[in-house]
Amino acid sequence: LPGVPTSVFGVTGAELAELESELEVMHAAVEAARASARFNSNVIVGGGLLLLVSQLCLFIRLTYVELSWDVMEPISYFVGIFNSVLVYLYFMSYRCDFSFNDWAGRLEKYYSRRNIEHKGIDFDRYRTLLKRLRK
Repeated sequence: LPGVPTSVFGVTGAELAELESELEVMHAAVEAARASARFNSNVIVGGGLLLLVSQLCLFIRLTYVELSWDVMEPISYFVGIFNSVLVYLYFMSYRCDFSFNDWAGRLEKYYSRRNIEHKGIDFDRYRTLLKRLRK
């Protein structure tokens, strides 16, 4: 921090440089874990999109090629009800409406925490360094 005397932090210049270098190393590891979490979250959300598109393609094929609308109408109704039940179960579990943004964010937080734990990063120490260095 340019222009701020090291006495404000209660450390010497050498200790401050050591803390900043430790924070820089930890920050790189935490950002790598978060990037991996973002990728995992995007893969799962993309898999959900692929599942819905393949369901649509299957219904179109069954409706216009294999079977008829008279057969597919009740099937599509029950599949729609099943999807509504899944969304309601999500609401009962997390006490918030289902949105893809919320779901992706929740997945990203989960994978981020998991990656940080697996890499052995002391996240409490990281937060302490951030507070101490006021970043």
